[in-house]
Order: sequence, then structure tokens, then C-alpha cells
Amino acid sequence: MLELHEQLVRLLALGYTGNAQLKTLLNYLLQAGHTADPAAFLQALAHRTKDHQHKETLMNIAQYLREEGMAQGLNQGLSQGRAEGIEQEALRIAKAMLEKGLPPETVTQLTGLAPEIVEQARH
Repeated sequence: MLELHEQLVRLLALGYTGNAQLKTLLNYLLQAGHTADPAAFLQALAHRTKDHQHKETLMNIAQYLREEGMAQGLNQGLSQGRAEGIEQEALRIAKAMLEKGLPPETVTQLTGLAPEIVEQARH
């Protein structure tokens, strides 16, 4: 999408594009285009744009995308951490059950752990 920068800068410089049109164009480009970092694309475009209003719009959208990306990353990290914590607790409980003499099949059923994991916990 970087090859579009120059064309977009020229289009914005003509002054025919209002904020609503710019947002519609960017929405389309970011959804249809394949850019790994849309925020960086918008920020680079903003730095090359001379029109203050367009520059501000582009920077605001870039900032929003960065914040959304961070929020998604945080949520994904929290979910992964919770899942790992739950698995670790299930493993701790499985070990305690095995130490109390419960059969591995029962431990597997009660904890939801895979039989291989329960078997490893025995040793």
C-alpha cells in the first residue's frame, strides 16, 4: 500500500476531499488493502500531507488504531494468562489427587486434563 502514498498525497493536496470522504476512502483502503501496520501507513501519509485538517484526521485515526491494537493485545494476553493459570491449577489438583491414590482415569475425568498430562504428573 506504500505505493499509494504519493497518489493519496496528491489527491488530498487538490483540496476536493472533505473529512467524510477521507474517512470513507481510508476505511475502504484499510479494509481492502493488505498492510501489516495500518497505523504506520496513516502516520506516514499524515506526515506527507500539507493540509492541516487532513493531517489531524489521519493522525487521530492512526492513534485510534494503535490504541485498539494495544487493547486487543492486552485482552489476548490476559486471556492466555488465565487459560495457563487454569491449566496449572488443574495440574496441581491432579497431582494432589494422584498422591491420594485416585486412579489416573478418574483424575482425567475430574480435571479435564489430557490423559498424557495426567500420566506425566504421576512421575
